[in-house]
Formats: sequence, structure tokens, C-alpha cells
Amino acid sequence: MHYKFSIFFWCVFVTEACIKITAFGFIRGRGTYLRDGWNCLDFFIVVTGAFEFLPATAAGSQSSAVGFFKNFRAFRALRPLRILSRSKGLKIVLGTLGRAVVPVLNTVAIALCAFFVFGVMSVQLLGGRMNYCTDVFVQSMDECHGFDPVTQQPRVWMGRLIQYNWIGSATLSMFITASQDNWEIQMFSAMDATDKTHGPYAYSNIFMAIYFIIFMVIGSFFVIQLFVGVFIDTFQTVTSEAKILSRKNSFASEASSVTSVSGMSEPLHPWRNKFFTVVTTKQFDLIIAFFIVTNVFAMSAQSYKSSAYQDSVLTSLDYMFNLVFGMEVIAKKWGMYPKQYFSSRWNRFDFTVVMISFIGITTENIGQSLALNPTILRVLRVIRIFRILRAFRIFKAAQGLQNLVRTLLRSITAVGNLAALLILLFFVLGVLSVEMFGSMCLDNFSLTNARDPYKFDRCILVDPSDLIDFHATFENLGMALLTLFRICTTDNWSEVMQSVSLAPGSRPNGANATAVAMENLRLYNSTGNEDYLIRARDSLPGCTTAGEISDLGDVISCAHPDSFGQCPSTCGDAFLANVLFTFFLTASNFILLNLVMAVLMQELQNAIHSSEKKSKTGLSVLMSVSAATNKWLKLANDDQPSGAMSDAGSVKSSFTATSSDSASAAGGGTGRSPRGRGTPRGGRKPPDPTQPPGKS
Repeated sequence: MHYKFSIFFWCVFVTEACIKITAFGFIRGRGTYLRDGWNCLDFFIVVTGAFEFLPATAAGSQSSAVGFFKNFRAFRALRPLRILSRSKGLKIVLGTLGRAVVPVLNTVAIALCAFFVFGVMSVQLLGGRMNYCTDVFVQSMDECHGFDPVTQQPRVWMGRLIQYNWIGSATLSMFITASQDNWEIQMFSAMDATDKTHGPYAYSNIFMAIYFIIFMVIGSFFVIQLFVGVFIDTFQTVTSEAKILSRKNSFASEASSVTSVSGMSEPLHPWRNKFFTVVTTKQFDLIIAFFIVTNVFAMSAQSYKSSAYQDSVLTSLDYMFNLVFGMEVIAKKWGMYPKQYFSSRWNRFDFTVVMISFIGITTENIGQSLALNPTILRVLRVIRIFRILRAFRIFKAAQGLQNLVRTLLRSITAVGNLAALLILLFFVLGVLSVEMFGSMCLDNFSLTNARDPYKFDRCILVDPSDLIDFHATFENLGMALLTLFRICTTDNWSEVMQSVSLAPGSRPNGANATAVAMENLRLYNSTGNEDYLIRARDSLPGCTTAGEISDLGDVISCAHPDSFGQCPSTCGDAFLANVLFTFFLTASNFILLNLVMAVLMQELQNAIHSSEKKSKTGLSVLMSVSAATNKWLKLANDDQPSGAMSDAGSVKSSFTATSSDSASAAGGGTGRSPRGRGTPRGGRKPPDPTQPPGKS
């Protein structure tokens, strides 16, 4: 069925590509099909999808040819990328990220140089010195042979998962340490390292602690954070798409006034007007906020093993809080009218929470009084869980929390596009991981399977230390997404990466390796002696390829063959795992998640600046009015009579708060007489020859 669906969707994509090529042309000329980068991506996905169906036609040919074509099935993971060309928001975000990458390359070069320098030093200090013997009582490599007398397992001289043997592994190990993934374990392992022929000894090289602390300060606290900071700053400053995206939310206009009562019409009815006056005051909101906070503390006092007295007190308090909140709803609906009350988002939220609380109390009491089935009672009590929504009503009483809500509402579109890109990254990497690492063996496999109980499972040849923890697997898409989320949080992600890097070891028996393993497995099946199983594993160390499993078909069965009936190998891919998971961690944790926080912080800063601008605007209006009034009064002083100037002087004093000086400057006062008979029209007296120049 899955195979038929794959053929159907591939045919749909091919039909789309053919229609576009017919309409626009293939490659020659401007505006043709392949002149668009998104069409190139679609065409690449369609072409690589054809290789998925070739193994079915080559099933009778050599297995090597089938395996070669089966590798192209991994390109199926690229099909979800076709949504990028259909979503305008994702195209803008991806284009913005692409333009931000080029300026960040200098920072990337600094980070690589730092990891490379510390990698070189780590090779010199720790190269080949972090190996150990599986027998903890053996310290020397020369003595690490034979069997462990405690576990009866053969002694093996092993290396740790994170190695510093050459510059490539050392640089990768430095990046893993800088991501703070079990860095303290690496530090203590380095402190216990001795030399290349001896195992660890506690605190034999205590100065390595200083080396790792210096690297954590430089590599993790400086280099990684510098890369993240520069990338975010470049993302915000190179282009304005992020700001455009953050302002497209249609709820932004309503979010700025969700708690404002301005614009509400006061009711004409006297009693309704009194209720309206009370419920719209700040004091009323503070009283309700007090009850909300008290209700939160009361709910936090509930426990699983509570006494009867505690249950009685908490039940009484619950009834009291429901009564208070119900009276609040009734008072607001009466004072504001229902239509005006429900026009506010916060009021609708309050009404929903209060109604859910009353429904929960009613159903619980009815269930207890009617002696219903305990199962039905448990279902009814689930409604009481929604009482916790009361705690969110505290947002109405805190302006800072309201700013955060407005910021989240304005950022829905921008954060949504980034989240969609992150989900798309998860999905593509999840499908690719299932295709490449889904067949690897888990530590909870069964020795036999129901299909052929007389044969062993293919995973029996894998050493138990190389089996994958069944809590972090890629056997299906659900587990793959969960494991990728674990990697995104940097929780022991290096161990997951190393577990899927299993490769075939050197075969000591050469071309006879499978024959030796088959003979020992037969002896183990007939005798049950573990020594034969150990010899079979020693003949095929590491993992087992698909060809070797096919040669062992007489003693090995496959519980889950692939879609072509072949048993998959138990091997991973070290190079692909290192590149894939390092890229995923950088893109998801260091870039996209931090960009989400950057968009939210930018919107919060814009909200703060907007509120400050509004307050400054009101002050500037008052200052402009005062300045214009002063200018008008100054012009009026030059042209008006003395009596008028006296009135103008009193008006000016009311604006400038300097009544005595203003009245004197205007030439008016309470004791000044009106213009006399000898005063010329225009309000000016002739100059007095007895006065000095400049005085009237």
C-alpha cells in the first residue's frame, strides 16, 4: 500500500512538472522553468524520486546494484521541501536566513579556528590516552586479553565514544564539548588519562581540568554565543522582513485595547451606571486580583493524601471563590450591557473560566448524590482540572503581563513562520533518519522471531555494547521526531550520534568470515554455549552488511524485511551521522530557537517604545499649546490697549505659572487704570521727557 501511494504522489509531481515545462519552457530563455530556484528544487526531487522505483525492476539482478539504487530512497525526505515554494511566509524567512548567512561567515571562521586550535592541542595532550580495558582490574594494554573472571566476557581494549586521536575527531569533540553535552564527563576522563599503553588512573592529570575550563569559557561562553548573537543581529538588520512579518497579525489592532475601557459607552440607566462606575475602577480590579491570587494559593495547597479537614476547608474556599467570580461576571454584564461586556477578549475569557468552574462543581455534586459509577465520576472530575485557568486571570491586573500578551499576539505570524520552518526541519531530518538509521539494532530485540522461530535474529551478531537504546531510536517517524527533539535540547546527543555510526570492523577470517560465523551460530543453537556466540561475533566484528546477512540466511532470519523483501544491514553511517546531527543541532538550537526569542524581544521592545512615544506625544502637545499661547500673547501685547493687556497678562500667567512676572511684562495689573483722555488710540502714551530713555 505504501509503495502504491509513493507511485501515485510521484506521478502527480511529474504531471505538475510537465505542465510547468510546457507552459514556461524548460531552460532556454528568461522566465523558463529551470530559471526559478524553487522549480529547480521541485525538478531535483522529481528526478531523484524515480530512483526509488528502480530496485523493484532490478530485484533479480545483483544485490549490489539494488543497494546502490536503494540509497536514492533517502531523497524522499526532500519532498516536504516543496512546500517552501508554496508558502510566502516561509520563502521570506528562508530568503532572510540565506542573506544573513553571508555576513556571518567571518564569525563561523572564528569559531572553526577556535575549535581547530583546541583540537590540535587535544590531539597532543589526549591522543590515544583515553582508552581502557573492559576488565576494570586490568590497567595495561598488554594484559588486556583473555576473559574477565567476573563477567566471563572477553577482555577488549576499547576507546571512549569521544576521541582525540586525529584532528577530525578532535575538532568534532571540541564542538560537542562546547555544546555542553556531558562536558564534565569528558573533563574527568581527561583528568584520569595516563598514557597510550595504560588505562585511566583517578586524577593522574589534574591540570586537564584547567584546560577544559578555559575551553568552556572561550568555546561555549564566547564563541558559540558570539555566533548566535552575530547571526541574530544580522538577521534583524540586514533586511526588514522580520519586522514586516511580525506586524501582519490581524489581532494586533485588538490586542492593544483588550483591557482598555475607553470607548465604552456609559449606560443611561442610573443603577446600571453605578455598576459601570464600580466595575471599571482600578480598585475593583485590584480586589478581584487579590481573590485570584488567593485562589491560586488555595489550589496549590491541595494534595493527593489530604485530610478530611483539609478537603473541607479547600471545598469551602472553592465555593467562595466561585461565588465571588460569579458575582463579578454578573456585575460587569449588568453594568456594561451583555453586548459591550462580550466585546472584550478578557471578559470572554473570564466568562468561560467561571462557567467551566460552575459546571465542574455541579457535575461533581450530581455524581456524588446519584451514586454514579466510579468511572463516570472520574470522567466528571476531569472538568475540575480546568480550574487552573483561573490563575491566568491575573494577567488583567498587571500591565507588564499585558505587554507580554500583546507582544505574543503581534508576533504570532513571525514566530509561526519560524516555527513552521523548524517543524519542517524536524520532519525532513526525521524521514531521512528513518531511511538511513531505522534498521539498526535495538537493545530490546528478541533472539528469534515469530516468522522463523528456528533461526536467530540478525541483531544477535551485534555486540551488546553497540546496540542502540530503545528510548532513542529511528525505527519510525514518531520515535525519530522524539529523538531529534532530544538532540535539539543537547541532551546526550553525542551518544545518539555515536550509536548510529556503527561500521563493519576488519574481518579476521577474510572471505571465510560468514562461514565461520554460520558454523558457530549452529553450534550455539544446538548446545547453548555462549563461547560459540562470542566466536561468531568475533568473526564479524562491528556491524553486519546486507550481503553478509543474505549469506547467513540458513541461520539468520529477518523480522522486518524492507519493501523489496531483503533483510537490511545493521550498519550506520559515521560521516552522515556527524554531518546530519551537527547541522541539525546548529540550525535548530543555535539559530531558529534563538531567532524566535529575538523576534519576541524585538516586539516587546517595540511595545515599550510605543508606550513611551505615546506618553511623550501627550507632553509635547501640551508644550506646543503653551508655546503657541505665549507667542500669541506676545503679539497681542504689542497691539492691544492697556486694559486688554491686563486681561491678557492674567491669562498668560495661568499658562506659565509666573503670574507676577507675566503681568509686569504685559504692562497690565490690578492697579493699572484704563487708557486716559490724553492717550493716543492704539494704547500707547506719548514719551515722558522727564523719564530716562527706555522707560515709559
